[in-house]
Amino acid sequence: MLIRVIRGIDYGLSLYYSYTLPLYDVKPVDNGFVFIKTVGLCKGLECRFQRSSLETICVVPQCCEGYAEKLLGLDSRWGFEELCRVIGWGKCILSNITLLYSPGDADLILYAILLSRNTDYFTNTLRWFKQFVDRGVVEDRSYIPQQVLMLAPKVKKLFTDAKNAKDIIISLLTLKGIGVKSVTALLLHAYGETEYAPVDRHYKRYLEAIYGELREPIKKICIATKLNCLVCKYKGKCFYGVARSLGKLNGYLQSLTYLSERLSFARSRFEEVLVPKDYRDVKALRKVTALAIETLTREAGLRHARI
Repeated sequence: MLIRVIRGIDYGLSLYYSYTLPLYDVKPVDNGFVFIKTVGLCKGLECRFQRSSLETICVVPQCCEGYAEKLLGLDSRWGFEELCRVIGWGKCILSNITLLYSPGDADLILYAILLSRNTDYFTNTLRWFKQFVDRGVVEDRSYIPQQVLMLAPKVKKLFTDAKNAKDIIISLLTLKGIGVKSVTALLLHAYGETEYAPVDRHYKRYLEAIYGELREPIKKICIATKLNCLVCKYKGKCFYGVARSLGKLNGYLQSLTYLSERLSFARSRFEEVLVPKDYRDVKALRKVTALAIETLTREAGLRHARI
């Protein structure tokens, strides 16, 4: 076991928007919480986060010392820090957020993504995921978990047969019930590929405020181009095409739009454990997000003009 002390990361905000959250049990303690990895790679990783000091003490299993860099977002913090620089602020509210990801848990993260569709993440998805992983069933007749249960054998075979992440992604797109939003979420939250982002209703609102009316992606074209928006003839008219023009900060921006919107109406006890009301500076998050998107889209437009 290795004891690791991490300073300056707000794991409440970082876990709040992350699809790796279902991989952990979270227990409230004074001035923070403990999060313990209960499934998947590096099971047993345990961290105690202190909110006031932003200090986290982790007990890392010996075989996971290197991999913990990904799980704890220690090698992906740069994107949020870069967004502070983009808007001209040396340090801002984003400096303490990071991206948690785990390629070794990609199949589990996919199930969390699929179970989150058209439902409340904190009310239903976390509960359904635990039931699915622990017992292979979900005690709910809703079409969402039932569809995931039907997809599970195909997904398992696909992950077994595929040679690399890109093969997995394109093969997933060929399955009925899995679309572009799900696979781009997987690329971001499992593989740390930050040029990809699931364009949810929050991100759409920001993008259309700048680009005007945009269209949804056409799945068969995304498969044909292997999800390379840069060569797609609809790249200037599609939500995913314009989002990809923002480069490797795309995933960070989408994460911010989700945080700023969801925190404004967070209502569950679990959300209060992760980010108490007194620590939700929604106004500042929205301001930074809007400034960053405006700046990056302007820069992207200038680059395209030069080309």
